[in-house]
Amino acid sequence: MKLPPSATQALQRMEQTIAAETSPRNRAMLEIYRKHWWGEVTNDIGMIMATLPPQHVHYRFDGHPFVMGETLEFHTTAEARAMYQRVIDQGDNLAGPYEDERWAFGDWGLMFEGTLHGIYRGSMFAGRVPDLDPQQQYLISYRSVSLHPMDIEKGLMLGEIVYSGAPLRFEPVSDAIKKAILDV
Repeated sequence: MKLPPSATQALQRMEQTIAAETSPRNRAMLEIYRKHWWGEVTNDIGMIMATLPPQHVHYRFDGHPFVMGETLEFHTTAEARAMYQRVIDQGDNLAGPYEDERWAFGDWGLMFEGTLHGIYRGSMFAGRVPDLDPQQQYLISYRSVSLHPMDIEKGLMLGEIVYSGAPLRFEPVSDAIKKAILDV
């Protein structure tokens, strides 16, 4: 099995992207995104929530592995916290590394496109993916485009609109491989 880049390798690329960005506004958006994403990688709910406004957000997942071809949408920060906490309570990581990334910026926020890699237990997909061992960890890779509206003045991400393709891979992994990929 060819392993994807590790989380720290993705973080290093993110740091390089931030350092190379000449627009202060775009750099600020990348910094907010980095803090939010790294909070997801490390399951640091405090770090994640520090990037969100106190009351209202807009989250929509369309095709994301968490919803497997369905759509999930909500508009409150409390719902965002509950979603994140649910995944953490299941013993899974919220996010993992990415590669082949591209960024676009607008007055409203930033867009990310890339291939995402996550490791989740089979129980995450119960009733949606046949023949998975509920306790086995699986490496899932998929292409994704996400839109992240931002409030630069307050340093906040106002939500996530995420469109994801079908899994490119769905492979069982050992604890050693998980540690190599999620090397945090």
